[in-house]
Amino acid sequence: MLTFNHTGKVYWRYAPTGDQTLNKPSMVTALPNGDFLVSDKLNNRLIVVDPRTNAVVWQYGHSQVPGSTPGFLNNPTGMDLYPPNSRADKTK
Repeated sequence: MLTFNHTGKVYWRYAPTGDQTLNKPSMVTALPNGDFLVSDKLNNRLIVVDPRTNAVVWQYGHSQVPGSTPGFLNNPTGMDLYPPNSRADKTK
């Protein structure tokens, strides 16, 4: 994962190794606080990476364990973000 300017100069690169290695990241979204939300497709997880520390600061899904029950993902290809204190399925 890279961030760069309009001339192609690389500002930051995220390329972890070992059990944190990305496996087919399919979408990255910059968050307002400067972190990045990443869909790590074949690792079956969504993660938030802090570019200041190069650390995963949040994860949803279980690395390399696909599933369809709460807490698990199966090849996530994207994500939908909702405002705080809202839910897409709210029925009130």
